[in-house]
Amino acid sequence: MKRWSTVQDFIANGKLPPNETVAAFEGFASKGDGGASLWLVTGATGTPSQPPIQRGDNLLTDTTGAVFKPQLGSVFYFDGTNQWFPSPFGDNGNGIYQYNGAGWNYYEQAGGAVPIAVTTGLITNAFNYEVGTALSFTGYSSPGDGGSAQWIKTSETGSQSQSPALRGDGTLTDATGAVWEIVSSGTIDVSQLGFIPNGADDTDQLNALSMIVSQGGDYTLSKEYEVQSRWRISNGSGFKLRFIGGGKVTRIGGTSTVFEVTDSNNFELFSPVIDGGGAGGNHGIVISDCNDSRVYNPIVTNHTNTGILVFGTVSDTYARNYIFNPVIDGLGVANNGILIGDLNDSHTYNASVKGCAGSPGIGLQLKNECSNCSITGIVENCFVGLGFGRESVTGVQNSKASAIVMGCTAGFQASGASGNSVDVKIDMLGSGENAIDWQQNCNNNYTAAEVQNMAASKSVVRLSGDAGVLQDNIVDLNNIKDISSSAIANFGSTATRNTVNIKKWNADPAVVDGVMSRVIDTSSAGSNTINYSDQTVYINEAISAGVVAIQNRGVKLLIVDTEASAATGDLDSITGTFYDGDTLMVRSQSNVRDVTVKHGVGNILLNGSADFVLSGVADSLLLMYNANISSWTQLSGNNVT
Repeated sequence: MKRWSTVQDFIANGKLPPNETVAAFEGFASKGDGGASLWLVTGATGTPSQPPIQRGDNLLTDTTGAVFKPQLGSVFYFDGTNQWFPSPFGDNGNGIYQYNGAGWNYYEQAGGAVPIAVTTGLITNAFNYEVGTALSFTGYSSPGDGGSAQWIKTSETGSQSQSPALRGDGTLTDATGAVWEIVSSGTIDVSQLGFIPNGADDTDQLNALSMIVSQGGDYTLSKEYEVQSRWRISNGSGFKLRFIGGGKVTRIGGTSTVFEVTDSNNFELFSPVIDGGGAGGNHGIVISDCNDSRVYNPIVTNHTNTGILVFGTVSDTYARNYIFNPVIDGLGVANNGILIGDLNDSHTYNASVKGCAGSPGIGLQLKNECSNCSITGIVENCFVGLGFGRESVTGVQNSKASAIVMGCTAGFQASGASGNSVDVKIDMLGSGENAIDWQQNCNNNYTAAEVQNMAASKSVVRLSGDAGVLQDNIVDLNNIKDISSSAIANFGSTATRNTVNIKKWNADPAVVDGVMSRVIDTSSAGSNTINYSDQTVYINEAISAGVVAIQNRGVKLLIVDTEASAATGDLDSITGTFYDGDTLMVRSQSNVRDVTVKHGVGNILLNGSADFVLSGVADSLLLMYNANISSWTQLSGNNVT
């Protein structure tokens, strides 16, 4: 339905958009003149831009020549001068003329015609219209207040002079007790039902609106409403609520959640805009104990707790709740961005979250007993970018998360999670904590990650497990770079059978020395494993009592130095955990200090039973580990110094 100001303006200048069939007007010659009405396309054509009085048949044409007729039951007021239609319109004198499809029914009013301009006038009106009468109004309580609508009289009756808010079902009654229904082409603006911002606290009227919305239907909210306590829709089903134009809800006081839908099913929210009101507030949007919900393009700002919270109070009961393209800005103070908890088969797609730097400050989170859920998006400048949360028992299961995390204090954290898959790209921007942190009670999870710009002395991957079992997790580091002196992997005391696969590592050339000595930053690595793919991984290590210890079997190049930088030194053994067929290239670190690799003193066996001297940085010795004899054996040697 397309709304115009007046019929005459439409005749002279208007036409309907494609696929529209109804034109609505706030007056005939001017707004509020008693000619507010709806006109329907007939499908016929005629001379363009002709009013009814010129055509002589109660019909009109727009600028394209399309023919329109008044909606059956429409009422027009005749004041003795406004001859909008040909005779017999006005023949009976001043009063109400109702269009019956062929002509006019006349209703005399004492004192002449008194047009009702707004809906509240109908509520207090005692004139007894015929059933089927349709009246159009230029506003709900005042002309132009956004509540313009057409209402049609039904055969039902009820308590006299009740507004839609009082009746709770979207209808109203006039002073005779007659029930009127709003005429709609599918979507009703809540202002048409009288829910118009009052300039103060709108909480009560929004909660009255909830009684109507919860029963189903398609509603729009096009104005900004202010609340001091929670606006809640409960026990609803099958409704749609659309925020359009300037539609918005702002908290102006109190500490409650701004907007909540609870115990409802099969509903949709379109583009809700929520302002949490800053300090002292709570959640922006809460979806609790619901099934089959859809929230499209929500925007939440200035909240202090969680931007969007979707959860069930009883685990394994509620499911299929979806959020599409949410935008969350915590303005640096909010606790969380988006949290999904205790739900099944519920998902958030393409989120954009920033500024959730409070505590715990998690941008995207799956929490407690979530099963077969997923969450994806971009997170900036939060305390934690992405998280799975539950410490005491396994909570998040068989779920997926994918995120780009930038400038957060921690990239990804998890506790109490099993059978999940995480795909994350993390840029720590040179500060913060660990990039990837699997904590207690996490088992059988998979992570694919890219990490860059780590802070010094932190871990790219931390599998702590210090307070609970942590086992059988796999982390694929598909690309790591600019990691400073960070540990690549840090295993806790109860972490077992975990694997970190380094697929690509672009080391910072300025900090090559010592980098690989921190690949495993613990003395209790247990049965955990680090593997390397397509990399020449090396360490710089000095001899200690004839021995060099290599913590990681992925090392391919040992750059060795004498003990305490002595002029000469003997290398008797290379210790660590190795497998049959592992290879190791040994080179000298200095041109002025000689390292002699000794044959048969320790676990090194050389060709011809002869020692091999590395007297400069160009000399090299290639060894292979033979597990049958637990020794390194020489493949080749090169003395060029």
